[in-house]
Amino acid sequence: MSPIASISGCHYYLVIRDDFSHFCYTFPIGHKSDVANHIVNFCAYAQTQSNLSVRAIQADNGTKFINKSLGSFLASRGVHLCLLCPYTSPSNGKAERDLRTLNNVTCTLLIHSYMTAIYWAQTLTTATYFLNRRPCSAIQNDIPYRLLHSKPLEYSNMHIFSCLCYPNTSATASHKLAPRSTVCVFLGYPSHKGYCCLDLSTRKVFIF
Repeated sequence: MSPIASISGCHYYLVIRDDFSHFCYTFPIGHKSDVANHIVNFCAYAQTQSNLSVRAIQADNGTKFINKSLGSFLASRGVHLCLLCPYTSPSNGKAERDLRTLNNVTCTLLIHSYMTAIYWAQTLTTATYFLNRRPCSAIQNDIPYRLLHSKPLEYSNMHIFSCLCYPNTSATASHKLAPRSTVCVFLGYPSHKGYCCLDLSTRKVFIF
C-alpha cells in the first residue's frame, strides 16, 4: 500500500497495489482520515470479487494507518499490518515508484490536453486504467490486469485522453426532435461500463 499522494498540493489520493500482479487501485480522498473507510471497503471488495481475503497490508507509520478504528478492523479480520520504520520511504520502494509513475502520467495527461487540475480525479482514474493494462518489467513484462483477472485484455475500447467525442444522448433528450449528440471531451473510464465525458457546452462531466 502506498502512502497518501497529493496533486497540486491540495488534492489527495490513496494507492493500493496488489503485490502479486502489480495491479493498482486509486482512491481520490478529501481528507486523510478517509483512508480507513477505503481500506475497510477494499477488504470487502477483494473478498467478494476474488473469494480471497486480504492477509497483510504494508504501509508507512502515518496516523492514517495507525489509528484505533482501522487497527480494530484489521485485528478482527486477522490482517497483519506491516509498518515501515520511520523515515525509511526507500524500503517501500515499489509503492513509491507507483506514486511517482501515477503522478507523472496524470500531470502529463493534464498538460498535454491543456486541461486544468479541476479534472485531476478523472485523469488519475484514466492514468491508473492505462498503467494496469501495459506490460510491466517487474512481472517479466506481463500485464497486471491479465495476472489479476486471469483473462486476456481487450484494447478496442481504449481511446486518446481528451479527444473529441460525440456520445449518443438520445436517451436523455427532452423531445424527439432534440439533438441526439453533443460535443464532448473524452476523460476516461469510470468504475462501471461506459465512458466519462466532459460536455463542452455545459462544462459538466457525464458517463455515457
